[in-house]
Order: sequence, then C-alpha cells, then structure tokens
Amino acid sequence: MKVCFFAGIEDKSLLSLMQWYDNDIRILRELGFDLTIATKWSEIPWNSDLYFAWWPTKGVFPLIKAKLRHKPIIIVAGGTEVVHTYNLKYNFSNSSFLKKKAILFTLKNADEVLAISKAAENEILALVQNSNVETVYLSIDTRTFTPVENPKKDIIFTISHLNKENIYRKRILSIVRSARQIVDKFPWLKFVIAGRKLDGFDEVISEVTKLGLANNFIFPGKVSNEEKLEYFRRSLVYLQPTLHEGFGIPPLEAMTCGVPVVASNASSIPEVVGDATLLFDPYNVEEMSASIYKVLTDEQLRNDLVKRGFERVKYFSWEKAAQETLAVYNETYNS
Repeated sequence: MKVCFFAGIEDKSLLSLMQWYDNDIRILRELGFDLTIATKWSEIPWNSDLYFAWWPTKGVFPLIKAKLRHKPIIIVAGGTEVVHTYNLKYNFSNSSFLKKKAILFTLKNADEVLAISKAAENEILALVQNSNVETVYLSIDTRTFTPVENPKKDIIFTISHLNKENIYRKRILSIVRSARQIVDKFPWLKFVIAGRKLDGFDEVISEVTKLGLANNFIFPGKVSNEEKLEYFRRSLVYLQPTLHEGFGIPPLEAMTCGVPVVASNASSIPEVVGDATLLFDPYNVEEMSASIYKVLTDEQLRNDLVKRGFERVKYFSWEKAAQETLAVYNETYNS
C-alpha cells in the first residue's frame, strides 16, 4: 500500500526531533508501507492509496488531494487548534476565520480522525459532533530512551519551544519563579529548558535576570535526540507545568530514563501519566515549588515514582501503537 505521511512544517529536521512525527514515521515503515513523506502541497503525491496527516489546519491540503482522487485520509488531531473549553490564548476560539473553517472542514470530511488522548477526543467531538473520531495513544521510543547506572544528576529538565504560546501554555515564567525558591535550598541546581529560542525567549530571559537566576538556568536551544537523552539521564526531576497538552510525550520519555516526573494536574496529563507522577495545580507556583522540593528530598517517594514510571510506559509501547495503527489503516482503507 502506498501511504503519504504529511506534516505541514517548514523545518524538515523537526520530523526527527518531534517524537510524535518520528514515532509514526518509524511505525509506518516497520509495518512495511511504501511511504512518502511530505511537508508541503507540492510534495503530496497524487498516487497514494491512503493519506495520513498531522493536525487539522495543515491537514486540509492532503485532504483535498485525497478527496479529488476518492482515496481515504486519516487526520491526527489533539493540539491547541481543537481546544475551546480551556482558557488558552491560542486555541480554536481565538483562531482566524479561515483557520476555523479549515479545522472544521478537515474534522468533518476526514475518513478517520485519530485523537491522541480521550481529552483530545472530547474536544474534537465538542467541535464536530459527527466526526468519525477514536483515540489511539502515541507510542514511546523505549529503544532510544533508556536509563543508565549511576548517572550524574544535577538538573531539573523541561522541554518547550520558547514561543509566546508556550510561554503562556506551558507556564515557563512559573518555572522561573518556582526556581527562585528551589535554588535558595539547592544553589548548585540547574534548570534546563530545551527548545528553539523563538519570540518568547526574551521575556523568559528578562524574568531570569530580574530574579537573579542567570547562573541557574541553561537554554540549549533545539537539541538532538541524543542530546535530549543525555539531559534526561542527568535529571533529578522532569518538570512539566503545562495548562494543556493533547497528549504529552516528554513525561513518558523521562519515565523510560528512570526520571521522576512532576507535572500539572490538567487536561490529558493525568490520563497519560496515571499514578506515576506527582501532580500539582499549574496556576500555583508555591504548589509547584513544594512538589519539586518533595521529590528532591524524599528518596522513598523518588524511588516509588521511578518504579511506577517504568510500569506506566509499558502501556504506550511501540507494539501496541503499531497494532492499533494497522487496524485503523486496514479499516479505513477497506471501508
């Protein structure tokens, strides 16, 4: 079967760095499909038997070609573009008229919509009640992300591109403010926030400088999977104080590396991490700081979170994701 994988991104290097893209591409290849990867209209082939696209907004492009050729298309959805029940600055309600039309058109006309969590599925159905949607969880690459014995542990790690949307949605300034309380007790500790330095970076640096934390923050920018793995292995805590995630891969990647996770009790996060994470209110900086401090100082809790984390990631195995993906492909292609 000829399958077109589409992700509407300008920087193709992100296909390997964004785990949700990379995992799907590797699964499709391992399933034996004749795979074409496209990131813009001109690269989308006309002769595919089936189209697979990430995100409804950009997914409208392969949708048009699929419908013109009477071929099936599967759309993956679950990012902020389908969110309208959470108080986010960047969501469906605040999108432009044309973007809203593209999202709704794609969700209504895709042969199958794959939600990346039950929380995302509920958001999609709240927008388009008759959308043919089902949840298929993302997978975690446990072959790449593995623990090592006796690693140096000296950082608190967070992954987030530093654009204005993420500064707000992922509570990056709250990380800086909570760090002020943590480094008073652990002055040697470093907070590492990995991700591209975009239009929100200056605001973060300003807050770091204002609070006198320049020696305690590291911003390595865009990192490779190998560099990300090394940061995970150095982490005492993986921190994710997000207001909303369609799924949330980094906390699970941290778990595969034996890192305790502290994350927000919001949107899909509790659904994904189960009982393997210490959860807190993302609006409450004091609660975030207390949660970090508790993991840093309570060895029994830390070990328990690591043990539960290893068990939790088994639910998101490659094998399970591959079987569910193949079932959806067969059902969509043969319907």
